Amino acid sequence: MSIGSGPHQRGKGAEQGDAEAGYKLASRGSGGQLQFNGAGTPRPRVASSLSLSATLRKSLLLAIVLLVGYSIGAFNHRCSLSTSASGRSFVQQLTAALAGGGDGGHGSSSSGGGGGFGGFGGTDGSGSSSRAWGTAGAGGSSSGLGDFAPVNKTLRFPVCNGFANQRLSILYGMVLAKRLGRAAVLPVLVDNGLQRGDSAVLATANNQIPFEEMYDLPHFVSSMAGAGVHVLRPADAPPANTVLRLAGLSRGQQGGVSEALATTYASIRHIAIDCPLFKLGAEEMQPGFEPLVWATLNGLRPSKEAAALVDKISRAISSKAAALSRGSISSTGSGTGSGSASAAAAAAVAAAAASAADANLLTAAGAAAGGGGAIRVARSRALQAASDWAAAAYGPARPFNFIHLRIENDWIEHCRRWESIRDGIVRDNCYRHTEEVAAQLALFGFSNSTPLYVGSYWDDVEPGRREQALAKLRAAGYILVTSADVFPSSSSSSSAGGAAGASGAGGAAAAAAAPNPLEGRGREYRAMIEYFVGLRAQRFIGNSVSTFAALAMLERRRAGRWAAYYNGGNIPLASVLPLLHRLPWVFTYNSWSGQYDYLLKGAVRSALATRSFQPYCIFMGNESAAIHTWLVAHNVTVISHTPAWREQLLALAGRKAQNNVAHSHLYKTPDSLVSTFQRVDLPVVPVLDQYSYVLYTDADVFFRRPIRLDDFGLPLPRSVSMSYEMDPMFPYNAGVIVANLPVMRANYKAFIAMMLDPGASEGLYYPGYGPADQGIINKFYESDLRGRMLNQLFNAKPYSTFDASAYILHFHGPKPHEYAAYLNTGQCDFKGLCEKAFAMSLCRYTREWARWVPEEPVALRLGDACGLLDNPAFQRLRGPTS
Repeated sequence: MSIGSGPHQRGKGAEQGDAEAGYKLASRGSGGQLQFNGAGTPRPRVASSLSLSATLRKSLLLAIVLLVGYSIGAFNHRCSLSTSASGRSFVQQLTAALAGGGDGGHGSSSSGGGGGFGGFGGTDGSGSSSRAWGTAGAGGSSSGLGDFAPVNKTLRFPVCNGFANQRLSILYGMVLAKRLGRAAVLPVLVDNGLQRGDSAVLATANNQIPFEEMYDLPHFVSSMAGAGVHVLRPADAPPANTVLRLAGLSRGQQGGVSEALATTYASIRHIAIDCPLFKLGAEEMQPGFEPLVWATLNGLRPSKEAAALVDKISRAISSKAAALSRGSISSTGSGTGSGSASAAAAAAVAAAAASAADANLLTAAGAAAGGGGAIRVARSRALQAASDWAAAAYGPARPFNFIHLRIENDWIEHCRRWESIRDGIVRDNCYRHTEEVAAQLALFGFSNSTPLYVGSYWDDVEPGRREQALAKLRAAGYILVTSADVFPSSSSSSSAGGAAGASGAGGAAAAAAAPNPLEGRGREYRAMIEYFVGLRAQRFIGNSVSTFAALAMLERRRAGRWAAYYNGGNIPLASVLPLLHRLPWVFTYNSWSGQYDYLLKGAVRSALATRSFQPYCIFMGNESAAIHTWLVAHNVTVISHTPAWREQLLALAGRKAQNNVAHSHLYKTPDSLVSTFQRVDLPVVPVLDQYSYVLYTDADVFFRRPIRLDDFGLPLPRSVSMSYEMDPMFPYNAGVIVANLPVMRANYKAFIAMMLDPGASEGLYYPGYGPADQGIINKFYESDLRGRMLNQLFNAKPYSTFDASAYILHFHGPKPHEYAAYLNTGQCDFKGLCEKAFAMSLCRYTREWARWVPEEPVALRLGDACGLLDNPAFQRLRGPTS
C-alpha cells in the first residue's frame, strides 16, 4: 500500500466516513486486528512510518480535552459526569463521552445484551454482533419499538412536578431532541409531584413510575418516529457513564437554550440536561415545530390499563349522577318511579346534547342564545377532522360536564407566590372568581341539568373549604360527582372529599371483591385518569393559570371540543407555548355583499398565514352562497345567526331613515344595517361562548403579523377595547374590538335595552357617540373605553402614517376598489380621505395586501398606480405635495 493511501493519510473526514459506512472492529483473534468493510472483506491495518507516536497522540488528545473543558467552563455551565464504578477521572470520562465509547463500546465484549452504539457495534457474549438501540438484545426477542439505525447522539432529560408539568416536560424534551438532531431517551416519571415551594420535584428511587405504566409506549414511539424523533427506553440507551450532564441552562440566555446546546455541545455524543420544563423561550418554539408539538401530546395517550379505567370512570359518572338525582328527588317527596323517569329523561337530553356537540351542523334553539330562529354551525374542514380524530382517540363526548377546581392548599400558596413576582408582568387571575364559580358557570352557559364532575386533589383541600365550594354548586342546582363517588376506593384515596357518601354496603363489598386498579398508584397516576376523563366530557372548564386545566383546555379546543376557564384574564401557558393556542378571530358577513368578497378573502388568507388565529364568521343570508362554501373550505367555522332583535331594530331605524343615511352608508338597506349590528351578539352566539376573549374585526382588514392574547397588554380589557378612528379622540372605531365575552354576556340584557330605547338615539344614531352599533358600543361602555384604549397598531389605517410594527391594516373608509375608481374619476365619497391615503401609506400597505388577493384586478390596478406614483420621474412632474 502506498503512503498516500494509508488509513492515517486520508484525513479525519475519510475515517469518519468509514465509520458511517459501517466499518466495525472485529473481535481480537490470533491473527491480530482486522478491519472489515461493509461487504465483509478484511482490510489489514498498515503501520505508516509517518504515523504519530502513541505518546504524542495521547498528549494531543489530552490538550484537546483540556481545551474543551475550559471552553465549557467559560460558557458558565456547571458540568458533571456520572461516576463509573471504576472511579475514572473527569478527563477519562470526558474522553469516553467525546469518543462515544465506554464500558461495552468499541468492540469490547459484554455478557449482557450488547453495548455497541454510535457508529460502531459491540459483540454479545456469543461473539455475534449486537443489534442497534431499541431492538432485541442477546436473547433475540424484539423490544416492540421497531428497528432503528444506530444512534450517534442522544439527549436525556428528567421530568418534574405534577402530571401536567411532566407532560409538558416531555413535550419540551421532544422539541429539543428534534432541534438538536438527537435521539431522546425516555425519562422515568414522578409518582407524586406535589410542590410545596418553588423547587422542582424530580423522580427518586422511592418516587417514580415507569413511563409505560402511565402511557402507551409503542404508540408514543410510533408517533414520535412519524414526527422525526427517535425515542429510546433507558434500558436501550448508551451507558450512563458516557453521558455529559449539563446544569444551569435557563431561559433568557443569549441565543436560547437550544442554540447553546446545538453549538457549544454539538461534538458531545450523549448529553443530559435538567428538567426542560419552560426552559425554551417562546421565540424558540418556531412554527415549524407545531406538528411535533401536537404529535407529542397526541402520542401521550394512556396505557391500556389506564385507558380501560378512564372508560369505566367516564361511564360511572353518568350512572352515579342518575343515582344521586333519584335520591334527591326521593328526599323531596317525589316518588321513586318519577325520579327515575326524570333522571332518565335528563340523561337522554344530556346525551343528545353531547352528540350534537360533535356534529358538523349544530342546531340549537335560537331563543336560548338570543337568536330569532335556528342557529347552524358549519365547522371548518380542519376542525371537523380534529373532532373526528378526538372521537376516535378519546371516545365520544360523554353526557357530563367537568370543572377542574383549584382550591387545594398548595394552590393557594402557589397563587400567593406567583402573584407576588415583581417582573412587570400583571398576575392577578390565579384565584379570581373561585369563590363565586357557580356564577361563572352560569355565564358560560352550563346547564345544571347536566351532571357536573368536580375534579380536585381533595386530599390537599381543607374540609371546610371543600364543603363550602360543593355546597355553593349544589345550591345552584348542580348534580355533583367527585372522585370519591366513582374512583375505585383505596387506602390512598379514602379521605378524598366527595359529593355524597358511600354507595352502601353492597357496593363496598363488590368493590372489595374486585381487583383495585388504583391500588399502589400515586397522585400523578390518578391525575392522569382525571385528565383523560376531562377530555371526554361534554364541556370542560378550569383555571387558566393551572397547567393541568390550561393544557386540557388547549388540547380540547384543538380537537374541536368545548373548553373554557372561569378565572378570567390570560392563559399563561399560551404565553410561553404559543404553538398551543389560536386566538379566536370573529367577523360578520352575509351573502349579498359580493362586491366585498375580495376583501374578506384577503383577510382570511392573511389570518391563516400567521398561524395564530381560529377564525369564526357570524353569517347572515343564503347558506348555499359561494362565499359561504369558500369560507368553510378555508377553515373558517361559519355560524348562521339571525338576531332576535332584528324587527325591533329596523322599526327603530325607520323613524329617521333619511337622516340616518346621511350619517353612514351602513343605513342604506335593512339587511346591511342588521348585518353590521351582528357584532353586538358576540357574547350570545354558540361556540363562541367558550371563550373569555375574542378579537373581532370587520371584513376589510388584513393581518401583517401573528397576534397572541398577551399582545393586547396586561391586564386585558375589563369589557371591550377599541382604538380611535381618524383623530386620536373618543368615540372610538368598532372595526377592531378586543371583547371580554363573559362580561358582555352579563351586560347583554341591559345593552340591548339601551340599544332599542327610542330615547337613547335618534333613529339609531347616537349623538356624541356615532352611528349604528359603533355608537351604542361607545355609549354603553364609555367608561371602560376611555379608561383603556386599544393600541393603534391593531387598527392601522391607510390614510395615516405607515407603521412597520402594525398588526392589522384596516381599510376604514374607502375600500381598494374605491381608491382605484378615484384615480379614474377624481371622485371620493369619503371627502378627502382618498387623496390623503395616497399621500400617506396606502401604497406601502397595498403592496403587502395585494399578495393575499393576486387574482383580483383591483389589486393589480392599485399596484400599477402606486408604482407610477412612486416613480421619481413622475414625482418630479407632480412637484412637491403638502
